[in-house]
Order: sequence, then structure tokens, then C-alpha cells
Amino acid sequence: MPMLPSVTPFAQILVDTTNDLRRGCSTLITVDKGWNQLLFLDIQNRLRKYNVECDLVDGRPARGTNQPDDMGVMLCAIAHLRRIVRRRSESPLVVALPHLDVLVTSEGGWNNISREVVPLLFENPLLVVLGFRDPSITLLPVVEKLFTRGYSIYDNFALIPDELTEPVEEPPPQIPVEPPVQETPITETNASPPYDSAEDEEATDEW
Repeated sequence: MPMLPSVTPFAQILVDTTNDLRRGCSTLITVDKGWNQLLFLDIQNRLRKYNVECDLVDGRPARGTNQPDDMGVMLCAIAHLRRIVRRRSESPLVVALPHLDVLVTSEGGWNNISREVVPLLFENPLLVVLGFRDPSITLLPVVEKLFTRGYSIYDNFALIPDELTEPVEEPPPQIPVEPPVQETPITETNASPPYDSAEDEEATDEW
């Protein structure tokens, strides 16, 4: 079974996003589509440490409901979002929308899906949204106003699991080698004068 990529390079963004959601700030993450689920799971685990639940609205039938399995992804997402928004609660409701860009894309203007989703996003003042947007998709301007915090992650480099990362071997320390002492060659200018025994004998006789 192939190992999932690591989100470790995004650790600081994940920490900041978690703190923003805890403070009740709706946050938008711009990232390639394949990272949505991995980033959401990490943020969800971080929120649970603070006893903050985050509901995922990804278009699958919600548990405990009578929605048919063959119901469209968009219709399932809208029905799930509607139940969350209209649920009675006195605390902030954190909801993750991994396919927010598809629901409320600006391409083609307003459609039946966006006309349903946009009012729900603004209906409950306690709703805190964690939205994901692919860099290739633009949102309706009215939806962008919902978010007070935003982060961009561009997958322009290869990420591999930490367990498969080969450690970089550092080269052994270089021991400084002292240069050899060079002997000064004897030349005519620095050579000692030759020894003259006759001069020594004359000096002795004079003494």
C-alpha cells in the first residue's frame, strides 16, 4: 500500500489555521485539489485537542440520514450543509468544505448550486468555515468576503513521506594541516663569511 505524502512542510500553516478557527475566523486555503483531505484530517486532529469539532461536508451521505447513495454529490453537500447551519447551537460551528470551489465557482456566473450554498454560508453568524480552493478555480466575490483569513500552498516541489527521506550525510570534518616549514636557501647575500685562521692568529699575536 503506497504511503501518503507528509504534510510536515505545511506545519506552520496548519497551526495558524487551527488557531484561526478556534478564534472563530473563517479560513480559506488555496491548494492543489489532492491535498484537501490530508490537510483537513490534520486540522481536525488539532482541533479535537481543544475539544472543537469540525464537520466535513464532502458530498457523501451523512450518517444517520435517509439520503440515497445515488444522490448527487452537490445535492448531498447542500443537504448536509443545511442541517449544520440550521442546527441549534450556542457555540461556533466549524464546517470544512473541501469542494467549496466547485460549489461556488465564479465560472459561468450564478447557478442553481451557488444560489443554494451562498445564502446558507451567511445564514448563521456562528458558522465558521474552513474552505479549500484549487488555484485554477476562482470563487464568487461574495463568497471571498466570508473569509477573514487565507493561506496559499502551491505544490511546486515533490513531497515524500518522512520515513522514506534519506538522511543527508555530512562530510567528515576537515583537519587543518599546517604547511611545512620552508628552509631559507643559502645564497651569497645571507651566507656567513668563510673562516680565516690566519686572521685569528694575527689577532692573537697583537693581543
